[in-house]
Amino acid sequence: MKPDIGLALHGAVLVVLGLLAGFATAVVVAPNMALAAHTIGILQGAICLALAFLWPVLVASGYRMGLTRIALIVGFYSNWLGALLASVWSAKKMAFVSGGSMPDVSVQWQETVVAVLLNLSLLVLIAFIYIAYVLFRINRSDT
Repeated sequence: MKPDIGLALHGAVLVVLGLLAGFATAVVVAPNMALAAHTIGILQGAICLALAFLWPVLVASGYRMGLTRIALIVGFYSNWLGALLASVWSAKKMAFVSGGSMPDVSVQWQETVVAVLLNLSLLVLIAFIYIAYVLFRINRSDT
C-alpha cells in the first residue's frame, strides 16, 4: 500500500510552519506562545506524516475516515494558528499555563478568535479516538 501523499504534504507544511514560528519568538508580544506554536507545528506535522503511512490501512475500514481526515487537518492547523495568533496578540485567556507571564494587551475579539481556534483543536482528539477504535476493530478481526 502506498502512503497518502496528500496527508504527508499537510504534515510537511505543518513542520515548515512550525519551524517558521520558531523565528517569531524574537518579534511577537508573547514569545512563550510563539515557542508553543513552534512546538505544535513540528509535533503535529510529524504526527500527520506518520498517519500518511498508516492511512491506507485505516481507509479500508469505511467512509467515516474521510470525515476523520478533515477533522485532523482542521484541528492541526487551527491549533497551530491559534497558538501563533495568541503570541502575536498576547491573547492569554486560553493560555492556562503561561498566560500569567503574558502582557495584558489583547482585546476581546482577539481572545475570541484564539479561543475558537484552540477549541477547534479538539477535533484532533475526537479523530484519534475514532482512529484508535478502528485500529482496535482491525486488530480484533485479524485474530
